[in-house]
Amino acid sequence: MKIFRIILSLFLFGSAQNSSANDSEEGTKTEHRYIIKYRDGSRQLQEKMKVAAQQTNLRGSEANIDAQFLPIDNAQVVVLSSEEEVEAWQEKDEVEYVEQDYKRYYMAAEDTPYGIRNVKALDVTDDFVANRKVCIIDTGYDFNHPDLTSNTSVVTGYKGQLSRSDWTTDENGHGTHVAGTIAAIGGNGVGVVGVNRNGALKLHIVKALGNNGWVWASSLVAAVEECVASGSNIVNMSLGGGRYSKFEDAAYNRIFTIENVLLVAAAGNDGTSDYSYPASYDAVISVGATDKNNIIASFSQKNDRVDISAPGVQVLSTFPGGIYRLKSGTSMATPHVSGVAALVWSSFPVKTALEIKTALQDSA
Repeated sequence: MKIFRIILSLFLFGSAQNSSANDSEEGTKTEHRYIIKYRDGSRQLQEKMKVAAQQTNLRGSEANIDAQFLPIDNAQVVVLSSEEEVEAWQEKDEVEYVEQDYKRYYMAAEDTPYGIRNVKALDVTDDFVANRKVCIIDTGYDFNHPDLTSNTSVVTGYKGQLSRSDWTTDENGHGTHVAGTIAAIGGNGVGVVGVNRNGALKLHIVKALGNNGWVWASSLVAAVEECVASGSNIVNMSLGGGRYSKFEDAAYNRIFTIENVLLVAAAGNDGTSDYSYPASYDAVISVGATDKNNIIASFSQKNDRVDISAPGVQVLSTFPGGIYRLKSGTSMATPHVSGVAALVWSSFPVKTALEIKTALQDSA
């Protein structure tokens, strides 16, 4: 049983390509906003406040007044354009001192779930992920979630007979949780970080599962074919069931070998050696679950068809309604693999689905 910890063992030499040597300019520019602290009883401050009040009354609430006053603290905020102006203010008799007005940032906690760290996702650039598309076949996608992209040039969805309802909604929550692990937006100061965190990875949502959480095998094949038609490179199937299907096996083999689409599915949650499908077909990557210590979860299937195991115990991710929840299962492990596959493949787009699958297996 392989534990999914290190990625890119075959292709790591290229992971730093096109990296920028330019530092961000933010924080290097001279700030020109200052706090003028007046001495107690300053007549000059009182006069300035009166003038500002009159201007506000004359111009209305939309007036563009440069000065901001803090009367209780005997202070005024001004924008100064040179050191000479600063010195001139400091020399005024009624001014106690002048100091720079510093920025303060909100401290909302953006969490990096342990799974993102365990698969080493942040060690690999996601600068190129816009050239990949992951199709998520699940219960939908919370289009209004603040940590998921709502850019329609990035995320699209299927509308048709296979769909249980509008793909931009998710009454169950399973699909939204999966999407967050793959692509929750990073750097926004809230929520969680996905494997691909810059908001550029293309997603295609096929809402083939309803609230009851199941889909016919034939309908699932049709859903995967919709993913292929949409131009998806990777299909995430955090789902499965018993019984081998000759029809499914042949279809997924064709999609993987001829259509060059990587198929990833959950190994199952019974904690036995039984096979679950579609994960156990040769053309599909079967994903088991591990905990934060990289120990195989007790519920994860343990058979010779499991290709990779990834974080799947108490995984924090996005959930409908703009919230976040912890969920466990091989369903939660699967998007870690799909996300990393997109990350790897984006840096080496000329590689085939078979080569990416092999790289992931060999690096696990």
